[in-house]
Amino acid sequence: MRVVARAPDGQWMEWRVWRQQIAWRPRYRGFFLDTSGDSEGIGLMINLALNVIPFTLFALSLTSSLLATVVVWPWRRWVSRRWTVHARPPSGTEFPDREQVVHGRAAADALVREWAAAIKREGTLVSP
Repeated sequence: MRVVARAPDGQWMEWRVWRQQIAWRPRYRGFFLDTSGDSEGIGLMINLALNVIPFTLFALSLTSSLLATVVVWPWRRWVSRRWTVHARPPSGTEFPDREQVVHGRAAADALVREWAAAIKREGTLVSP
């Protein structure tokens, strides 16, 4: 769920609040060099070369996550009943990501709605 609210500093921010459904969320951690003064494209070639292995590892992690979800999602749904709820402000802000594990899908959906309402009301997600 996307929530747009005015932050305490007066700026409009778009938050994402959701219940995690895939097994894990892979993150891409690549390398990027500043090539702003490069007119010949050598910096671009260096950046591409530096990111071949990290991108391959990211693609393998993403594929593994999607394959594992076939097992993890039913496990969460019917056996463990543990769901993780996430809230993330836009990148580059001083607010950290927030997550909480709850018991039951209905509780997770209720927590998503509760956090979204709190963000609309307060402009941020205050810590408990």
